[in-house]
Order: sequence, then structure tokens, then C-alpha cells
Amino acid sequence: MSANPPKDVCLISDDGYFIDSVRVFFDKRSGQYGMPPNAIDAPYPDIYKIDTGYLARWDSAANKWKYEVEDYSFGTVQADPLEVLKASIDTKMDVAKDKIVEAFVDGDTAKQQAWAEYRNNLRLLLFKMFDVQKAQSEAQPYDATKPYSAGNIVLEDGKYYTLDITETMGNLRPAPPTSPWIEISLGSTMPTLKEHPNPFLARKDPGELVNFTGWPPYPNL
Repeated sequence: MSANPPKDVCLISDDGYFIDSVRVFFDKRSGQYGMPPNAIDAPYPDIYKIDTGYLARWDSAANKWKYEVEDYSFGTVQADPLEVLKASIDTKMDVAKDKIVEAFVDGDTAKQQAWAEYRNNLRLLLFKMFDVQKAQSEAQPYDATKPYSAGNIVLEDGKYYTLDITETMGNLRPAPPTSPWIEISLGSTMPTLKEHPNPFLARKDPGELVNFTGWPPYPNL
């Protein structure tokens, strides 16, 4: 066995926060391990604390890690719940994609189809979200005297509606929500920001930053 085997060291940010670990190798010519920039020869921080929402910061004077509560209150007061929802949909779609690949490798057709259906439902939710954002930016208050065309978006009683694209253009229409008006919505209550999100879950999935009940059913496998 080598007297100087490969070992893991920790990468830290400029202000001392743990980023990741990296394996380094001994250089016989220099007589030292090849250390990348911002690396320290220190033990891995407490994984339990890292996984429950703490940041590890290296205290060089005490030669040990200190743990700080991770702050995920950043920007939540000003954040757009729909943008947070979009980020969460993207995260969930990435997870579903990985699950589809795993099921394919394992030859599990049923699991592959279940995750594919879940991912497709997330994509449909994403399309609905974009429709709502478009409605918010383009909607005009409904005017009973105005002839509307297919694709027009109106606001009536706090809800958004558009005309069925199969309708004849230009005819007078009854007031929403009467057909052929179609409501533009996420199919559930609009997302709202949580006041006190769980920091660890928020790091894993931005969806933990919002209250939302319109998620498609999670594959029951």
C-alpha cells in the first residue's frame, strides 16, 4: 500500500463555506498533495447537519467546522409565486426524467410508463402556468358591447377567460363564464408564497417555497 494514498479534501468558498469534497493525489516530484485552489485538508463536515439545512463554515483559528442555519428567506417577499412554481416544475421534470431512464435500464415497463405520464402532466401544468402569466399581462376587463375574436383574453370577476379558437371571429358573445368562453387557470388555487419555508426542502425543490394544490398525482410505485 502506498505511503501517500489518494485522499479527500474539502473545497470552500472565499468566505469559508463548504462547497464539496474532491479527491487529490500525492505528487512525488513536489513531495506534496496536489491541492486545488480554495481546498483545505479537513474532514468532511457533519452530513446530518448539512442535510437538515445548515451551512458549514471553516473556522481556521479553531481548526474545525462551525454550523450556521441556512437562510432561505431571500427574495421570498418580492418573488413571483408563478416563477417559483416554474422552477419547481422544472426540478420535478428533471427527477422524472432520471426515473424514466432508471426504469428503462431496469426493464420495468410499468414504472417507465408511470413516470412518463407524470412528466407529461408536469409539462401540461407548465403550459397552463405560461397561459396564466400571458393572461395576467394581456387581459382587459370584459366589455359586453365589444365583439371579441378567438384568442382575446378578458378579465371578469377576478378570473381570466379566452374564446374557444374554433368560434367564428367577431360575433357578439355572452358574458363569461358562459360558453364559448374558457377559463384560463391552473385548475386549482393559484400558488402563494410560504412565510417560513423549510430550508433543506427548499434547496432540493423550490416548490417548498409555495403553497400549491394543483400538482399531478405522484407515481404510486
